Amino acid sequence: MECDIALVPPSNFALPFVLAKTNITPDNFDIAFTFKRLPWFIAFSKQTSDVVVRWWQQVLDEMKLDGTFKSIHEKWLSAGTYPTSQDEGF
Repeated sequence: MECDIALVPPSNFALPFVLAKTNITPDNFDIAFTFKRLPWFIAFSKQTSDVVVRWWQQVLDEMKLDGTFKSIHEKWLSAGTYPTSQDEGF
């Protein structure tokens, strides 16, 4: 099946999963316009203790320093741009 696609609005996260069900690869697309950049975050219940939240932050910071975060990002979010410290929520 051949077709021309003029616009695909899913996120960088969703696009590879949508395309995996087709024979189309992300290489067939160019980003023409970014609708909105969203911050990266992990949400916790208000009942979560500050100790647990601090532990999560410490582990996340360590993952960023040792490269684990980047490896996970490349494996699961390869269509997206790796966030930098200037990105909101990184």
